[in-house]
Amino acid sequence: MVSSPTDSLPDLPQHAGGRPPAHQHHVRVGGVNEHYIVPELTGIKRFSRKARKLTHDPLQQYQGWEPAGTRQPYHEYVHQLVLAGWDNLQELDSYMMTDVEDQDLVVSVLDITESFEQVRRPDIHDGAVLKSFLEEDNRHGVKVRLYMAEQRGNLAARVIEAFGSSLCLDPRFFLWSMRDKHGVAPLPTSHRHRAPFMSIGFGVPLIRTSLRTDAENFRVSVYIHHDEVGSGWTGPKSFRQLYLESFEDLDLDQATASPFYAVHYLLRLNCYCWNLVVNCIRDEDRRINGISDTSVTHVEEIKKSLSVVKRGGSLGWRGRDDGRARESREALEEDFQHLVEQTDLLWQAR
Repeated sequence: MVSSPTDSLPDLPQHAGGRPPAHQHHVRVGGVNEHYIVPELTGIKRFSRKARKLTHDPLQQYQGWEPAGTRQPYHEYVHQLVLAGWDNLQELDSYMMTDVEDQDLVVSVLDITESFEQVRRPDIHDGAVLKSFLEEDNRHGVKVRLYMAEQRGNLAARVIEAFGSSLCLDPRFFLWSMRDKHGVAPLPTSHRHRAPFMSIGFGVPLIRTSLRTDAENFRVSVYIHHDEVGSGWTGPKSFRQLYLESFEDLDLDQATASPFYAVHYLLRLNCYCWNLVVNCIRDEDRRINGISDTSVTHVEEIKKSLSVVKRGGSLGWRGRDDGRARESREALEEDFQHLVEQTDLLWQAR
């Protein structure tokens, strides 16, 4: 979870394509009345490896994770939005009816303190433990907190409930991260760049197949949450681990002032991985002395990442664009522009 400046952000349009209403709901769970309010902005980081055909079959499903006839507070909020006409949230409402086991769940928590030191908390591997941690008053002396959640397939409903209810996240964030590349995004294209969340498409060479130009695709979803108080913005290794290691080289003062600078290392990884994919295609062309098979989606994803860099993340994030933040953005823009030119050359040959 990332904190950010206290200034208010521009609102998303208030209609079927905009933000769900931030009204207070009275939810009855287990015989106890609870109040749930969705604020204007929210945040979380999620790292999820996306297989070619997403399935939950390998995971143990828990049909009765919610008591019969009741819903947990965040699920109830989503359900009420569906009843109010937000039909695009029906998929999320249905998904949260069934929980799956916390298989391969890793939630890392990293704090940047008021004295600009980083504190790594123990990793969390259980949805119930995550919920307890989120409910604790443990933010004393913390300027910015980042949550990095990684799980095979989609996040379990219990994990969505924990993050959603404790941090008051926009439900469309979870819906968007659940959709595969053929799904319809829950936000109109013209509104996506002002949302506090975004999704970065990754491609890495898939060496387990006989087709050398094949790539495995998955997404990293980022959500920036602005604090109500405070001056902050809000063997093989996984991308979660690589991202955590990047903080050894970051200017933490700059990271608390610029959301883009704090997450720009993800985009550096993104550019590096797409370079690997493009080089694999070029090498295979040379090997067969012809034109190899490749996916038409590569260029689209690379150009999307370039657009993210040019915007400095999301227009809804704001933050300072000076010093190292600007240097990082300009360097990334140059790298991605070069990568786009390389992919254009590959396609011209086809």
